[in-house]
Amino acid sequence: MILPEGLRVTLRRAIRYLAASPAGTIALSLTLVFAICLLDLDTGYELTLSILYLFPIFLTTWMVGFPAGVFMSIASTIAWFFMDIFAGHEYSHAFYRYWEALIKLTIFVIFGAMLSRLKLALARSDERLQQQRERMEATARLVAVGEIASMLAHQLNQPLAAVVNYNKSCLRRLRSGQWEPETLAEIMEHASQEAARAGTIIQRVREFVRKRQPSRSAIEVNSIVEDTLALMRGEAAKHNVRLAFEPAAGIPRVDADRIMVEQVIMNLLRNGIEAMDETPGGDRELRVFIALSEARFVSVSVRDRGHGVPADSVDSLFQPFFTTKREGMGLGLSICRSIVEFHDGTLWATPNPDGGSTFHFTLPTAKGQA
Repeated sequence: MILPEGLRVTLRRAIRYLAASPAGTIALSLTLVFAICLLDLDTGYELTLSILYLFPIFLTTWMVGFPAGVFMSIASTIAWFFMDIFAGHEYSHAFYRYWEALIKLTIFVIFGAMLSRLKLALARSDERLQQQRERMEATARLVAVGEIASMLAHQLNQPLAAVVNYNKSCLRRLRSGQWEPETLAEIMEHASQEAARAGTIIQRVREFVRKRQPSRSAIEVNSIVEDTLALMRGEAAKHNVRLAFEPAAGIPRVDADRIMVEQVIMNLLRNGIEAMDETPGGDRELRVFIALSEARFVSVSVRDRGHGVPADSVDSLFQPFFTTKREGMGLGLSICRSIVEFHDGTLWATPNPDGGSTFHFTLPTAKGQA
C-alpha cells in the first residue's frame, strides 16, 4: 500500500525528531508504560495487556539503542510488578509473582535483542542499497552525458571559434605592423574570456559526472536552473522544444547539493522534452517555475505540454523500474525522488488543465534564509 504523500512526510519528520531526541523518546516510552499500567488496572486484569509493553520497548530500542531497550524492559517489568501488587492480584504462592516478573523481563529483553539485530541487519541492507543507488545515479549521469555530447560540441564550438578568430585578428595586426598595445590587449582579453567560458562548460560536465560524496550548502535555485538549462538547450533544440524560465525574485537560498539538484532538474527536463515528441512544433514549450511553496521550502516546477501521465499510473510513477516509455528503464524518477527525499523535500506530479504534466519538487531553505 502506498501512503499518502502528506502522511509520509509527517512520519519522516516524526521519526527524525525521535531519532534526534533520545531523552524525548525515553520520556514518551515511560509515559506509554504508565498508561498501559493504568489501562491494565482499569480492566481489572480481565484482558491480557502485558503484550502492549512491547511497544514502548520497541520504540526505545529502535530509536535509541539496545541498552535503552533493556532499561525500558526493566522499567516495564517493575511497573507491571508493583501495579500487580496494587491491584491485589493473588497467587497461590508468593514466589509465582516473582517468577512471572522474571519471565516477562526475559521475554522483553529477548525481544529487544532480536529487534536490535534486525535493525543492524536492515542498516547493513540500507547501506548496500545506498551503494547500489549511488552506482545507478553514476550510471544515469554517464548516460546523460552521452546524450548531451552533441550539445556540448555545439556549445564548445562557439567559444573556441571565437578564440581562434581573436587570435587571427591579433596575428593580422602584428604582421601588418599597424597595431596598438591597447587594441591587442582588448582582443586578447576577449579571447581569454571565451576560453574561460569553454573551460566552465567542461568543468560543469566534469563535476556532473565524477563520483563524489553529497555536499550540502546554501545555494541559489535560480543559478542551478539556469546552469541546467544551459546544458539542455542543445537537446531541446534538436527536438524543436522552447525552454522558458524567468528567474524568481526574493527566493532564499536552499540547503542542497548543487550537482544532485542539477541531476533532478535535468532528468525532469529530459522527460518533458521526450513527452512532447508528438506535440505540434509550435506548442512544444517546457517552462520552469520557482516559488516559495510553504514555510522553509522552495518549490521548483517543470511544466510540459506533452501527452500527460495516465491517471492509473500516478501512484506508481516514482517506483523503481516503472516506466511509460517503450525503451525506458524506470529508474530516472525513482532516483529523483531519492535525491529529493535525501534533501528532506517532496517530489510529485500534477496534470495540466490544457494538457501535459507538471512535476514539482521542494527543497528546504538554508538556515537564516527563511
